[in-house]
This record gives sequence, C-alpha cells and structure tokens, in this order.
Amino acid sequence: MSTVETLKDLIHRHFGIAPERIDAQAPFTTYAMDSLTLAELSFAIEEELHARVPDAQMQQVQTLAQLAEVLDRLREPQRV
Repeated sequence: MSTVETLKDLIHRHFGIAPERIDAQAPFTTYAMDSLTLAELSFAIEEELHARVPDAQMQQVQTLAQLAEVLDRLREPQRV
C-alpha cells in the first residue's frame, strides 16, 4: 500500500472521511481539516505509523500528497 493510501485509510478511520472522497492534491481545508485536526492527524501518524512529522513540517503541508512525501523522506533512512 502506498503512503497516500495508508494516509487515506488513517484519515477515514480517525475522521470519518471516505477514502474515495479524498483527493491527494486537494488542500486539507477541502475536508474541513484545520490546524487542530492536523495536530490530531500528526499524533495518529506517530502512534500508528511510528513516524514523527516535525511540527514545522506539519504546519507547512497543505495536501495529503505533500504529507506523504514528507513521510516517505522521513522513513527513507529506515529502509534497508
């Protein structure tokens, strides 16, 4: 499963947004996800995916695709 698909599933489970409704290129605001919601998402990512997105980076991402790119970069050194 790609990082985008994993994040769609996580968003669905935590916020009730159907994965097929989520456009990875659309701004989070399209789904009424504000800074508080994104903080909750950050905690869910840390808990479930065992990856911590630094607050500064989390505040800069605007779309799911951007968040997936950040996660892929953070997880890159862990791959063998």
